[in-house]
Amino acid sequence: MSDERSAPATKGDLLEVKEELRSELKGDINSLRSELKGDINSLRSELKGDINSLRSELKGDINSLRDELLEAIHDSQTAMLKAFYGYTETVKTRFQEQDQTEISLKRRVSTLEDRILDIEMRLAKPPAA
Repeated sequence: MSDERSAPATKGDLLEVKEELRSELKGDINSLRSELKGDINSLRSELKGDINSLRSELKGDINSLRDELLEAIHDSQTAMLKAFYGYTETVKTRFQEQDQTEISLKRRVSTLEDRILDIEMRLAKPPAA
């Protein structure tokens, strides 16, 4: 064996080693290429899964925000309606009081008109002799 290492290399030997190295490199490159394709495909599928997961999470978050917003709108509507109801109760009471006052004034005026009519009738009658 020591003779083989110290023996001079011929041009044919060098070409043979060169072809062997070239075929080994091509094999290694093809092997790396197929590994990289597999890695890329697996990364692609992982990314698709992550994107779909993120998409569903975002949809859920958006739906919950939508529900919270609708509830807040409903609560504000309820508060406004309660405030208006309180106001209308006050106005209703005030109108009822005004109606009672008006009725009382009409009765008083009617009584006065009746009294004036009695006085006018007494004055218009000739005195009894």
